Amino acid sequence: MSEAATDFWLAGVDGCPGGWIAAFVRPAGNNCVVAVYPNFADVLAAPQAAAIVAVDIPIGLPERAGHGGRAAENAVRPLLGQRQSSVFSVPSRNAIYASDYGAACSAALATSEPPRKVSRQLFNIAPKIREVDAILRVDPKLATQVFEVHPELAFWRLNGERPLAKAKKIRNRPYEPGLILRR
Repeated sequence: MSEAATDFWLAGVDGCPGGWIAAFVRPAGNNCVVAVYPNFADVLAAPQAAAIVAVDIPIGLPERAGHGGRAAENAVRPLLGQRQSSVFSVPSRNAIYASDYGAACSAALATSEPPRKVSRQLFNIAPKIREVDAILRVDPKLATQVFEVHPELAFWRLNGERPLAKAKKIRNRPYEPGLILRR
C-alpha cells in the first residue's frame, strides 16, 4: 500500500461513561491515538479527521419496527449463533426519543409489529443513539463517513467467520474466559 493510500485515519468509537471513547488508527496500523470525547460531534471534529468512523451504536432508526428489528439486526443474528443475543432490536425513532422509560415502552408498543416494549438496556443507551441520530440527520453526507458496527460481528469476522465459543457475560456478570478471548 502506498503512503498516500494510508495517509488517513480510521476511528473505532463506543459510548463510555465520560461520553465517547475513540481509537484512531492508520490503515497500516503504525499509529494509534485513543481519547475520550464528551460528545460524538467532538469525535468527528478531532484533529485526526477520521475518513471512516465505525461506531458501536444503531444508525438508521425506523419509523416502525418489524419482527426482529431492522434489516441490519435480522441479517447479523444468524451469523452469530449463540452470540446472537448480543444484537438487540432497535425500536422506532419515537421510542428512542421518548422522555422516560414508560413513554419509550408506550411509543415502542404503538410503533412495532408485533408490539414490543423497549428493553432497559437499550433505553439506557438511548441518549447515545439520539446523539448520533441527530448529527446524521442534520448532515446526511456524514453517512458516507460514519458507519454502524457491532463488536460480535467483528469478532465473528476475525474468527474465520465463526461465532466466538465463549460469552463475554454470563447472567449479566463479566465472564473472564470470554473477555480474554475478545482481548
